[in-house]
Amino acid sequence: IVGGDCLADLDVLRGLGATVEPVSIPLSAKVVGLQAGISDAYAASYHRNTLRQYYDLYDANTRVRVLTGSLIPTGLQTLARRAKAALGEAVLDAFDSFDVLVGSTMAGPAILAPNAKSARR
Repeated sequence: IVGGDCLADLDVLRGLGATVEPVSIPLSAKVVGLQAGISDAYAASYHRNTLRQYYDLYDANTRVRVLTGSLIPTGLQTLARRAKAALGEAVLDAFDSFDVLVGSTMAGPAILAPNAKSARR
């Protein structure tokens, strides 16, 4: 899904002679939470000893993510890695027909940091 300023960027590519057309990678919609499950489980393993010793030095969000990651069974971690590999293959297959893939990098819209000023004028 592409929107906002990215659509104007695609118009620039069209103006330069590129053919722009939609492409669908159906598996991508099914694996939205995949990376969090993989990275949180990995973080739990990596931070296991330091979390035990210095629990109070981790911020609340990090503690929750790491502790939650420690509860993900190995079988689910393995399935998540397999699904990630399958998604990677699907993306590579799309490059058989396309030179560039443009899409969102987040499942939702970016939010403005509380003290940040908008870049739009």
